[in-house]
Amino acid sequence: MLWYIIPSFIGAFVSIILGVYVFYKRGKDDAGRVFFFLMMGCALWNIGEFMMQTSSDVSSSLLWAKISNIGFILIPAFLLHFTFVYPTKSGKKVGMLYCLPAVLIIFTILTNIFFTVSYGNGLMKFRYISGEYYFVMLLFFFGYIIGAVLNLMNRRLVMEKKEKKQALHLSIGLITIMGYILFGGLVGLPGITLDSFLTLIMASFFAYVTIRYQLFDIRIHIFLRKTLIYLTTFSLIISLFLILIVSSTGLVKNYFISNQPFFYIGMLFIGGVLLEKMNRGATLFVEHVCPSLKWEESKVGEVFLINKRSGVIISHIEINPQIKIDPDLVAGMLTAVNDFLADTLKIKGKGLNVLSYGGVKLMIEHGECAYMVVIFTGYEIEGMRKDVRKTIETIDKEYSDVLMKWDGNVDKVKDVDLTIREMMK
Repeated sequence: MLWYIIPSFIGAFVSIILGVYVFYKRGKDDAGRVFFFLMMGCALWNIGEFMMQTSSDVSSSLLWAKISNIGFILIPAFLLHFTFVYPTKSGKKVGMLYCLPAVLIIFTILTNIFFTVSYGNGLMKFRYISGEYYFVMLLFFFGYIIGAVLNLMNRRLVMEKKEKKQALHLSIGLITIMGYILFGGLVGLPGITLDSFLTLIMASFFAYVTIRYQLFDIRIHIFLRKTLIYLTTFSLIISLFLILIVSSTGLVKNYFISNQPFFYIGMLFIGGVLLEKMNRGATLFVEHVCPSLKWEESKVGEVFLINKRSGVIISHIEINPQIKIDPDLVAGMLTAVNDFLADTLKIKGKGLNVLSYGGVKLMIEHGECAYMVVIFTGYEIEGMRKDVRKTIETIDKEYSDVLMKWDGNVDKVKDVDLTIREMMK
């Protein structure tokens, strides 16, 4: 089993799932359709790389290598096209201008003027042999991606704030990918790094921007959080395995070849020992790059901010109309329950912090001047209470003078809603 081709397989899976999902949600828009074809190009590249290394002979490997490079050419072509239609069409009719070179190169790939394939050495079963005009493909790839970045930056000047952030991170990611390719070529990293891992990096990058910055305004729901954590953990395990394989074959190649079973058993043992730590690290990573996902594991209905001294509602934000409770009833009930517990139990503390009835839960976090109530269904995900506590501390800090002597005038605390909504992002 060629373990290093697993990244190509994962990359193909991520590309297809993401492309189909975006097409399902935004297939009627030009940007959604073009993004779908962009991800299919990425999947074609991944599948081609995977099949190239698993082929039984050179001729089959060469065929899949050519199919893979069709995807390699489609990616920059659709990417440049995407920058002209996202978030809306630019009005410039230049489709044929940038599509024609891609079509010509695709037909030319069917010949052997760009590259051929031969049996590899070391970890690679097959490897590329650059042809006389291989540099044309590279110029096309880099040139079109640079064009896409420049066009994004140009169109970013007239975009809305949210779309500007999306365009900026798309551009930074594309520049980073180009830098990775150039660095790998100059340093002379093994082909498995450039071919197999680059395909996964490209797919993961588009998935990251779509989820983290809500490209197309698509809200990714809960099942993706755990899926992302599992995929990240799996990627860490595979990366560790590959590092150990490459290191072993490089440093003690002869000993590794003659004792492969012991090496694999040792790697499995190391992976088992580190599994929990890698899963924890993957969870922290996913929650850092996609902080809004933890809120989507629970269906939040309403958020209340209630004045501690008077029990009057300062702010009420309704998010899900299906989970709705009378605001005055909530404020009165919580005030009464807190007073009852304080008088009956004689326990000094900030007050009630959780209440549940059936499937509905109330998360309560107390500040110095007010307390916040989040009404939701589902599970209280790790990190939610931390966000609520941080928000109530921010409100205490910014509005303490107003809230300590608040007379019920909502104009004095009109920006509180923005602070609470920021918590939900």
